[in-house]
Amino acid sequence: PALRTFCLLALCVAALAVPQPAFPAEAPQAVAPALPAQVDLPAVLALAREASPRLQIEREAVSAAEARRISAGALPNPRIAIGRSRPAGGSATMFDGRNQTDTSVEFPLLLAGQRRARIEAAERFIDAARARVRVGENQLAEEAAVAFVAILAVQERIDALTDSIERIGRIR
Repeated sequence: PALRTFCLLALCVAALAVPQPAFPAEAPQAVAPALPAQVDLPAVLALAREASPRLQIEREAVSAAEARRISAGALPNPRIAIGRSRPAGGSATMFDGRNQTDTSVEFPLLLAGQRRARIEAAERFIDAARARVRVGENQLAEEAAVAFVAILAVQERIDALTDSIERIGRIR
């Protein structure tokens, strides 16, 4: 019992000595951008980048990848296992008792370079997530630009038809 208590106490002290990463208390809430009075192509692209839920999800994936980077650099925790067994029928255990208690403590050891490889993989995952954000921004900008040009073409057609109708009215 004294050895078991000492091991538990030592593990608790070791766990308290490990610095915990600081995380913000609350994630900032997305604020809808104010709509401008007149819309031009740069304004459309800015609105698409700021207000897109699809891009917000991609940005959150970058945050998740950064959190994985923190956990990749952490050392593995030791494990404690305590078990108690009682033979069926009340027969004695191999130590001439009615109950048998097993206690084990495991301290995982990383292979040489394993932690560094995990950190490098996490860094590459962050880079990939950031690249997905940039690709998403570019795709969204393309879609917004195509839609904006299509709207401009329709407006030009409406203006041309309106002008034609006015000319026909004046000719009558």
